[in-house]
Amino acid sequence: MTGSYFGVPVNDQLAAWIDDEFAHQLSVKYDRDIAFAVKINTAGALCGVHESSSLPPVFQHIYGERAKSENPEGYLDNIDGKLRFVYRTGLPSSEARNRPDLLEPGDFPAEGAGTYRGYTGGVSAFKEETDWWVFCRIVDKLIELRSSAANSAIVASKSKDRKPGQKYLQNLGVAADGA
Repeated sequence: MTGSYFGVPVNDQLAAWIDDEFAHQLSVKYDRDIAFAVKINTAGALCGVHESSSLPPVFQHIYGERAKSENPEGYLDNIDGKLRFVYRTGLPSSEARNRPDLLEPGDFPAEGAGTYRGYTGGVSAFKEETDWWVFCRIVDKLIELRSSAANSAIVASKSKDRKPGQKYLQNLGVAADGA
């Protein structure tokens, strides 16, 4: 999934980091072949949107041959089931088992989805507490990459070379597509 932020292919960079660095760290930590899926949306989606499937994800990635060949949709379906509960209730998916009165058909009552640092999403394939930990580490890296990409726009916005009335991102060599 290619997504750019101020003209920088942040999603490609995030996928490369997962594939080249993070997955190796996870393989060493858990002493096994790693396979998982991650889906990240913005937390703003919690306001008035109750179906995560109606939102295009900010980032979605499936890692590992096992995940890609066995049943990649199953990994993503698990995340969507966790997110249905999160979007409907505003609670992290870890609360689904504590609040069975809030469960509805299609929910996947397992830890691994919620809102962290302004992003709502989840991970599927590890033990539940690890799903959430992995999601948080990936969001941390996404924030780092997006912040780095935005830095040139921030510097450009402070430029004293702008002409009166010129928008701060116009003609400053910074793509303002917002993607």
